[in-house]
Amino acid sequence: MIKIHRENTFVNLIGEYNPENGHTFIKAGSKYRLDETPSLLPHIKRFRVEVLNDIGGQDGLTTKDYEFKSAGSAASVLCGAMTNGLDFFYVDNTDNKTINEFVYGKNRNCKSNETVQGKDERKLKRNRSVFLLKKKVLKDSEYMCFINPEHETFITDNGTRYMEAHHLVPYKFQPDFSSSLQVEANIVCLCPQCHRELHYGKRRYELLEKLYDDRKESLREEGIEINTFDDLKKLYVLKRK
Repeated sequence: MIKIHRENTFVNLIGEYNPENGHTFIKAGSKYRLDETPSLLPHIKRFRVEVLNDIGGQDGLTTKDYEFKSAGSAASVLCGAMTNGLDFFYVDNTDNKTINEFVYGKNRNCKSNETVQGKDERKLKRNRSVFLLKKKVLKDSEYMCFINPEHETFITDNGTRYMEAHHLVPYKFQPDFSSSLQVEANIVCLCPQCHRELHYGKRRYELLEKLYDDRKESLREEGIEINTFDDLKKLYVLKRK
């Protein structure tokens, strides 16, 4: 466990970070932000309400210790805005080094495209574009599962929780749509468990309906017409028993 802190106009958070599993402990008496920004994602807003109902005081101070399962969820919930927890928290006695700098080093940049013999260049660029889009969605979601931001997963070499990008409207149905399915509104950050359950589990329609209710308006704005939940359900079939 390493001691961490973050203080600015909105927050004064004190706690500890466990680099082995990403868990982040915020101590009682920490100052959290009372309001929240428009950029805060809906599922984080819901989780924020749950947490503050449990530990929040009217004066904007936490009333007891709380264990978050990632630095990202701790930072986003308590500062009321989507933020990278690994770069948000500073490590004590390190001349203001962030968790990322102290524990994991600087983030590795993605390698540029390399020429691959026998591959179509346009396909490579398209795949690269999709990769970057998925990466952006995961980052904007602070590597937190949409179904439940506290779902466990392992920590990657980059210091982030491992998550997977899921196309709400499966990409294989692109020929049936005039608008591109490769848009942020159609891509959801999920933990591996929820991602596999959405494809193969008995509860998949329950999870799917939660995603649909959250994204139906933004999908419509992108020109992806899924008028009812039943329309979306038809696109999901059990792939194996």
